[in-house]
Amino acid sequence: MLPTLSGKTAFRLIRILTAIGLCLIFHYAIASPKEDIQLIRKRIGTLEQTRNATQRTRKETLAAMQKSAVAISRINKSLTQLTLKKQKVKTQLAALTKNIQQVNSTIDTQQNNLETQLLQQYKSGQEETARILFNGENTGRIDRELVYYHYLAEARSNSIQSLRDNLSKLQQLSLQQETENQQLEHIESTRKQQQKQLQAEEEKHRLYASALDKKIKTQGEEIIRLRQNEQQLTQLIERLNEKRRLRIARKRAGRNHKVIANNSLLPDDSMAGRTFEQLRGHLHLPVIGEIMNRFGAPRAETGTPWQGIFIKAKAGSPVKAVASGKVVYAGNMRGFGNLMIISHGGGYMSLYADNEKLLLKTGDRVRAGDTIALVGATGDNPEPGLYFELRHQSVPFNPLSWSKVR
Repeated sequence: MLPTLSGKTAFRLIRILTAIGLCLIFHYAIASPKEDIQLIRKRIGTLEQTRNATQRTRKETLAAMQKSAVAISRINKSLTQLTLKKQKVKTQLAALTKNIQQVNSTIDTQQNNLETQLLQQYKSGQEETARILFNGENTGRIDRELVYYHYLAEARSNSIQSLRDNLSKLQQLSLQQETENQQLEHIESTRKQQQKQLQAEEEKHRLYASALDKKIKTQGEEIIRLRQNEQQLTQLIERLNEKRRLRIARKRAGRNHKVIANNSLLPDDSMAGRTFEQLRGHLHLPVIGEIMNRFGAPRAETGTPWQGIFIKAKAGSPVKAVASGKVVYAGNMRGFGNLMIISHGGGYMSLYADNEKLLLKTGDRVRAGDTIALVGATGDNPEPGLYFELRHQSVPFNPLSWSKVR
């Protein structure tokens, strides 16, 4: 059987459990973003290393592309030179072929002439010999003509042989030129194959470099996105820490601030037309609410004395001018939030801080009881209310000693 708890004890236990639950929720709210930031930073580090490696690979790929481009340029130059050389060899080969044809034609002509000459010599020689024998002419002349014909035939034969020798040389040169042309064609074919391979390799490197560029861009975008996430989480942690600080400050304020008095009176225009000195003991405080501190008492947070009073009030409540005067300052000031200071003459000033909104500006005239601002929590105080001071010749004095409070 479980023990039965009294109502008071059960209420305390619920408060304790609720406090523990809130602490745990807050702990995980803080811990989770911190852990996320660590993971994000680790991911950013890994991505940056990967991107650096990718950039190095891209640099190496571009160097390989440059090397291929230089090799292709050399091959293109070589192919151009080979083409010119082939054209020269083909021109020489064509000239040799033409010369061979001409020599062959000349040999055929001279061969035919020699054969015709020998045939005519043979025929004329027989007829001439028969005529001389029948006529009784001198045979010495016949011998001389036969010798002449012999020398002529021999000369033609030598000419034909010379032509044949030249033809042989031309054919040999033609064979050499043909062989050289075949070699050039083989070299050209090899160069073109190398060119094709290098161009394929260059295209492969180009595609790879393009893929690396896309990868580097994607990695960069991912790093930017992660850095934005890191910044957002950092801001979230700062906001959570600020909420935690405010909650702690409110708890301290709740522990250290006790209600000193309640104010239910507001200033009105009945106080207009009087000097500030005449209002001693008759002032009404600027807002309705609970007075949470005593003038001159040490602050719980800093230990410095209070130079005014803090009136806890509902946010958005009207703040009234305690007396007629002129606004000498209206703006935001560190520690005071939205602040307004009114000069009442004779060296007297009233100060209104922590306002949500200021309704007047510097230089405006104001009458007692005019609404000059709305209650807020823009200063160092963690909860809505108004911080109020009275000063004479810049020296603060206790507002409660001049005011009616009930």
